Amino acid sequence: LIISFLVLVSTSNTLFHYFKCHEFADSGESYMYLDYSISCHSTRYLSYTVFAGFMILIYPIGIPAMYFTLLYLQRDVLGDQTKLDEEEALGYFHIGHLVFLFDAYTPQFYWFEVLECFRRLILASVVGIISADAASSAVVGILASTASSYIMTWEPFIE
Repeated sequence: LIISFLVLVSTSNTLFHYFKCHEFADSGESYMYLDYSISCHSTRYLSYTVFAGFMILIYPIGIPAMYFTLLYLQRDVLGDQTKLDEEEALGYFHIGHLVFLFDAYTPQFYWFEVLECFRRLILASVVGIISADAASSAVVGILASTASSYIMTWEPFIE
């Protein structure tokens, strides 16, 4: 689980960038933004498009969904401070594999790391694939940051 947490953003960033092509106006050709040796119209590129799409379902969508499912299944313990204290006294025997996902948050916000995963993905990956020349890149970044600032007013962290 920890390895999936560590590679989530970088792997998702690579997957999203797979679909970013740079089109040259003078020739009409388009090439992968990260590897100009691969044409976006080549059979090599098109054959890996399905694989990259499938991996987007696995990484940026599947991993946070898996985290949410694992946390939700333990919601009775994670959402109750008394039960959480009892579990801590046992050395987190039943939920030790999830500690890194909920330990920084109050029991009410045991699920908050899932939201943090999506915030990190939006700021690191989605904003990065929008054209640097487009104003929408800055707008998406500002909107995501503003939403994050509002969400932090919920005070999910343990003091």
